[in-house]
Amino acid sequence: MTQPYLIKKYPNRRLYDSAEKRFLNLDDLRQLICAGQQIKVEEANGRDITRQILLQIIAECEDEGQPLLSTETLHAMARFYGDVMQSVFGRYLDESVKTFVRQQASWRETVEAAIEKGPLAALDRLAKDQMELWKTAQRSAFEGFLGKPSAASTPKKTPKKRG
Repeated sequence: MTQPYLIKKYPNRRLYDSAEKRFLNLDDLRQLICAGQQIKVEEANGRDITRQILLQIIAECEDEGQPLLSTETLHAMARFYGDVMQSVFGRYLDESVKTFVRQQASWRETVEAAIEKGPLAALDRLAKDQMELWKTAQRSAFEGFLGKPSAASTPKKTPKKRG
């Protein structure tokens, strides 16, 4: 992965792109992100404020057009702050988004394969990829919360009867 694109935020609250030597607004940053660029925003004193800026971008996007996050989802998220399950919920959201991004890439590849090799080959590959992504997401999301499975919790195989 490439280095994040560095943006400086000055005391006058303006965002400055020192590489391009120009001031930016939140929409400019969103366009960089949509183009696949990771960003890092620092105050003049070097303090990293990337999360705050990303939250501002999300808040602006939520006010425009059709929101991504429902009011119910926002209520649920707000309730998790300070809750004993906050870190589990955070990991779950993180893994869910990563899985969705991987699935989106897989779907794109599948569509390209369908165009090149035919629909049955693409559907077979898609089914296998989706099952593996789902298994990985489940393991990742709950591994920290539940811990590694113990030998006692692993089901034992019973021998098949002959005859």
